[in-house]
Amino acid sequence: MSKHFLNISIILLSISIFFLAIQFGNSDSMEANESVQMVDNSAKGLLTVEEAAFYLNLNEERLVAMIQQQDSSREVLSSFDTYEYIPYIQIGEDKYFNKEQIDEWIRYNTTIWKEVGF
Repeated sequence: MSKHFLNISIILLSISIFFLAIQFGNSDSMEANESVQMVDNSAKGLLTVEEAAFYLNLNEERLVAMIQQQDSSREVLSSFDTYEYIPYIQIGEDKYFNKEQIDEWIRYNTTIWKEVGF
């Protein structure tokens, strides 16, 4: 009886190890797929207003309002620091943002400790 119990235990343990290995293999491939998708999004050259708002953890309306306020205050200036205002390019009616320049804008505005207009 104990011989059969030992054999059954070994078989069950082997099956458990086999399925555990399959689960570990699948989790690595899922993580790899997620990281590939993340690289694709971060490698994108320009962000739309919606993507920039998501990146800045703002809602889209708030980002648009902030840009409009900054544009109106920038119009009266003859010169200003590059990252004093959020940098973007406009193609037609659409505005696009460069992620690296957004990061520089964040760095600039966090080092001078001034309130960014909303």
